Amino acid sequence: MLSNTMNFEVATALLPPVTAVLLFLYFSYKRNQFHDSLPNEPSAHLFPHAEEHQEPKRDLFYDYYCWVSRASLFPLSMRILLIGFSESLYNILYYRWQRRSKPEDCIRALAAQHLERRQAEGKIKRPFAIVTGGNAGIGYEIARALLFADYHVILACRSQRLAQSAITRLQATTGSDKVEYMNLDLSLFANVREFAGRVAERLKAGGEIDVLIHNAGIMNLPFGLTADGFDTQLQVNALAPHLLTQLLLPHLARSAHILFTTSAVIYATNHIDLSMFTDRARHSGLGNYAAGKACTMVLTREWNRRLTYHPGAVHTNLFNNTPPFHLSLFSSLLTLVLLSPPEGAITALKLVLAELDTEHRGGKYWFNELPRRTPSVSMGAGIRPEEVKQDIVGEWLWREAGRMCGLKEEE
Repeated sequence: MLSNTMNFEVATALLPPVTAVLLFLYFSYKRNQFHDSLPNEPSAHLFPHAEEHQEPKRDLFYDYYCWVSRASLFPLSMRILLIGFSESLYNILYYRWQRRSKPEDCIRALAAQHLERRQAEGKIKRPFAIVTGGNAGIGYEIARALLFADYHVILACRSQRLAQSAITRLQATTGSDKVEYMNLDLSLFANVREFAGRVAERLKAGGEIDVLIHNAGIMNLPFGLTADGFDTQLQVNALAPHLLTQLLLPHLARSAHILFTTSAVIYATNHIDLSMFTDRARHSGLGNYAAGKACTMVLTREWNRRLTYHPGAVHTNLFNNTPPFHLSLFSSLLTLVLLSPPEGAITALKLVLAELDTEHRGGKYWFNELPRRTPSVSMGAGIRPEEVKQDIVGEWLWREAGRMCGLKEEE
């Protein structure tokens, strides 16, 4: 009996990666068919990792994600795993092994080119940047690159000890002392307001925020509500960044870059039901994470000239709460198939530091340095996502998020 149970568990564990591999092979076959149908011109081919002006509508990887989002036969957790394994395959076959330059070389080049461009334009004022969760992982790499590009960087973190340790390392590796720590706890709206007030006080002498990167996030937590009464993942990943952006608007430069970090798991869910975030019986760590990231995506659509990006499947502390990835064996495996923090930081850094056309990057979802179309989502029971105007969904969630955050009309 025990043997049968173990066999069933093994089969269940193997189903997502096996299914992902089979689907990947199928879509690779369909991609080859698509190639054969195109005119025999180099510019007409869909390259595995094309240049930045590639149109998202020609990206068959997106078609696969859309298929997963509509595969209601699979439970939500299964769809999330399918997307995760697919990203790992993408990392191995395309993004990592076919890169022409090392991540560090790319980061240094972006910073140097940005600095040269600023100097050529006669911009002598040092730009100001805020990076939430900048003490580790992708946030640390973003902060490091911004220091190379001569930014003044605020690390907005919960832990002063970890932030000070990061500052010491940043100063040693970049030679810049233009980095400081400010306490920010996204699980407390009151603390978010205090942080915004400290930033405003900090800028009184003059200056504006040129870059605001919402990097901090949590994933796959057990059921729990914050002191404000909301699901912890929803508040930290979606509501608090929305509130912080609203509060900092008066201090943003007209050409400021604002990046919201989301995830490919937005393709695993196509419905937003806010009641699920306070229902213990319906709680799912990964499910709530996916729904929260979908909220981030919809809210970002409502921000004019704002950006949303997904750094790719990156090995960071986000996986600490997702068994079995906290085990040493699986941690080593993640190092092989997932991007490193420097690799994951490149998409955000290109959006901030590279000379890109604002019209073609604002309000889009960026994944592995390319813009991707975002899925449609619904907000009512029994309604198919494509039958709902996304503007209506956005306006509804904007109002609800403002109410939940306690935003006043004048804010």
